Amino acid sequence: MLGAVRPPPQGNPGARGGAGKAPSRGPRPFPGLRAAGGGDSADPSRRGGRSRSRSWSATARGRGWAEPAGPCGASPGVLGASPGPAGPVCSGSGRRRCPEPGIPPLLSGRAGCDPRPWLPAVIDLLLVSEARQMASITHKIRMELLTVNDVFLLSTFRLPPKQGGTLFGLYSKKDNTRWLEVSVVGKINKVLVRYLREDNKLHSVNLQHAHVADGQSHTVIVRLSGLRGDMLSVELYVDCKQVDSSVGLPELSEIPLAEVESIEVRTGQKAYQRMQGFVESMKLILGGSMSRVGALSECPFQGDESIHSAVTSALASILGEQTKALVTQLTLFNRILTDLREDIRDQVKEMSLIRNTIMECQVCGFHEHRSRCNPNPCFSGVDCMETYEYPGYRCGPCPPGLEGNGTHCADIDECAHANPCFPGSKCINTAPGFRCEPCPRGYRGNTVSGVGADYAKASKQVCTDIDECNDGNNGGCDPNSICTNTLGSYKCGPCKSGFVGNQTSGCIPQRSCSTPTSNPCDINGFCVFERNGEISCACNVGWAGNGNVCGQDTDLDGYPDEPLPCIDNNKHCKQDNCRLTPNSGQEDADNDGIGDQCDDDADGDGIKNVEDNCRLFPNKDQQNSDTDSFGDACDNCPNVPNNDQRDTDSNGEGDACDNDIDGDGERLMRLHCVWPGAPCGFGTVTATLGC
Repeated sequence: MLGAVRPPPQGNPGARGGAGKAPSRGPRPFPGLRAAGGGDSADPSRRGGRSRSRSWSATARGRGWAEPAGPCGASPGVLGASPGPAGPVCSGSGRRRCPEPGIPPLLSGRAGCDPRPWLPAVIDLLLVSEARQMASITHKIRMELLTVNDVFLLSTFRLPPKQGGTLFGLYSKKDNTRWLEVSVVGKINKVLVRYLREDNKLHSVNLQHAHVADGQSHTVIVRLSGLRGDMLSVELYVDCKQVDSSVGLPELSEIPLAEVESIEVRTGQKAYQRMQGFVESMKLILGGSMSRVGALSECPFQGDESIHSAVTSALASILGEQTKALVTQLTLFNRILTDLREDIRDQVKEMSLIRNTIMECQVCGFHEHRSRCNPNPCFSGVDCMETYEYPGYRCGPCPPGLEGNGTHCADIDECAHANPCFPGSKCINTAPGFRCEPCPRGYRGNTVSGVGADYAKASKQVCTDIDECNDGNNGGCDPNSICTNTLGSYKCGPCKSGFVGNQTSGCIPQRSCSTPTSNPCDINGFCVFERNGEISCACNVGWAGNGNVCGQDTDLDGYPDEPLPCIDNNKHCKQDNCRLTPNSGQEDADNDGIGDQCDDDADGDGIKNVEDNCRLFPNKDQQNSDTDSFGDACDNCPNVPNNDQRDTDSNGEGDACDNDIDGDGERLMRLHCVWPGAPCGFGTVTATLGC
């Protein structure tokens, strides 16, 4: 609730006679009792630099509490006494209290004469929910901040381990500007205080050693001190102990009067509940001192202890041993009242929870939480996740091939970052990704395309030179001339040895078979006279080569036992891959340099030919679905037994499973006929459709 903590007055059973009863000092236990009119003894600077604590006057015995000089110049007096010579004091019949220096009476909210100390304004933030309350609350906060020197945030909450979030904040509803915010960062055990400086820039204060995110309930006090002085400081108290502080901070910006209506108070109550936590209480205390705030949080700060000692010694000197016994009884009574107060506080919390639940049910559907991710503020295709930090959402990484912060993504130029293409091939950047043009003329290789700079660096385009001179046509040069291959191209040279001419007129043999001296053929070859008058050479039986060069051929299959240095790259100059076994086709299924005719494992699958059901096709598993003599790897009907492997139309599908055996386009119908006594299988029916 909004307003100052004002305990009801009560009499002092220990003071009888005199002009009247001394007023009570609030609902605090006896150790927190203060002299009437006295401020906070722990903070004398808050009242013009003078200490408000006064020793008990001898004249006060039996008449009431001694009254020190008031903030407006009143002389010390006693309740019920007449005004002193220096100014008026409060009388028992018409109590009046002067506001403190610099605080207009309208802002205090405490009209009339009140001999009690100046009490701070206490706002229960958990009860601020309606919009009409928000305006009055923010206006109250602004007005109080113009006069007070200290602001306290007092909260009791429970957070799961390593969790955190915003605890309290003042925000602008227009642009979500953060004017003042207190957050808990559980992962690194700190409290973050952020506020708007006078230059309208956000300032952050990190308060360490805040071990509050451990699943246990903790009481935290955040104190902003020096609002009216030259130096702003922030202090953090956890469970009645100061754990960190920061001094010499920039001054806090003042809330403009025109923006009061747009300021919104937010708490982390609902957010903590979503994290399986709980906010038990949260109060904003404007003014006062640590001793007064300690009274609200039951923390016996030094100010309370000093006052308790002063009061105890004063009572002992005034009233003696009987008063001590009375004080003991009052202390016991105060303990009972404390327990009762705790029970009442629990009841209030439960009633407040029930009331909030009813209010939320009444407005269900009108004030639902607006998702920061709907509509999606992130780049197209980027995931959006809601957070408790400004701006309330976080975007995931940009899609592959794009770079940015998730909200804005731009295409990555892989061509500029990685240069993945072969020199001479143009790299084309796309959005997203890239692609390379085909290899340049005279080269062969792959065409590369992909997305992302990393992929571009790892997937370079590779282009290899084409040997045009080994294309079977001597690169287009005269067959009897020299072709020289170059990178990306080739060039035609002079005629081969034994030939004369050029690339234009052609290269003709320099010698002829007319005489042995002009015979161009090998000594183990002979001349062949073609019909067109040309002369060619051929090797004798038992020799192989191009005729101009011949080598021994042991197995008489047309290939020499050793490779021959033929200029024309004739295939018969290559070494026989089965020297002792004729194989004019030089078949080599596994390309291991040993011909199939003499290779005991022709397909290189690790299974010998005599055991392999596919000699020329690798099939390590020897799978044979139809159990004929041919494995599935080389069976043209893998599911129908056909040892003859007949394929009339040579389409790679055996006649046994081909619906068009001759390939004329007329399908052959196969029916599975089953009748009593007939064997199971497929029957071929060409004339009828029955069995």
